[in-house]
Amino acid sequence: MIGVLFSAAGVYKIQLWMTASNASGSYGLMRSMLVDHFAIYFFYLFLGGHSHCHIDVGQLLETEHENRGEYYALMLLSVVA
Repeated sequence: MIGVLFSAAGVYKIQLWMTASNASGSYGLMRSMLVDHFAIYFFYLFLGGHSHCHIDVGQLLETEHENRGEYYALMLLSVVA
């Protein structure tokens, strides 16, 4: 969950920058990605979905007495990418 919080903080900083500069959108990653208000919405939506899955799977893994650290890493990397 710490990774999700750091990712949300990064998205929030991007949102603050866009608000301060009155930018309607900005290109990133060598002009291969447009970051606008629509993209910010989906960043938050995916992070919220990941948090929900993280909580549900955490309860399941606790019930099954398993500890799968790679699951959490793969889930966070899939949201970030």
